[in-house]
Amino acid sequence: MKQILFIFGTVLFVQILSGCQDQSTSPESLADLHLTFVSGSIGANLMPSVPPDPISCQITIVAENSSTSRTLSTLTASQADVFLHSSNEKLGTITFTSNWDGRLGPAERDTVYLTKVIGRTTLFNPQCGKYVYLNVMVKNSSGNSIIQKTDSIYFGCVH
Repeated sequence: MKQILFIFGTVLFVQILSGCQDQSTSPESLADLHLTFVSGSIGANLMPSVPPDPISCQITIVAENSSTSRTLSTLTASQADVFLHSSNEKLGTITFTSNWDGRLGPAERDTVYLTKVIGRTTLFNPQCGKYVYLNVMVKNSSGNSIIQKTDSIYFGCVH
């Protein structure tokens, strides 16, 4: 009788433990990460003293963890591909800096501000007066990533 109670107790314990886990995603998955584009600007300073990379860009996104039990961590939003809106032609890839800690607790949301890193070389020709969109990549330390496409953004230039 003790043996049957022990086996029953063990089975019940294992079922309780397995029921407590969030089994919908693996620990490295980004299935619970949802991104929303809020605002953005892009342009170029083409005044006489032009730096090697005259393009500046700022993007604001909201990152939200839809899991009520799992924390997302080691997230970075360090780059985006830039496309010409009219033809979907890829113009280049820009890198961002941010003070975001890359961590979202269960059901937490953060507003993430991204600022383009000024490079030592020209990334692509400024698209003055045209519209572009960006595919912002957010990834984790496991290499999993998701893309947030921005709305069309006017590419302004200062001459």
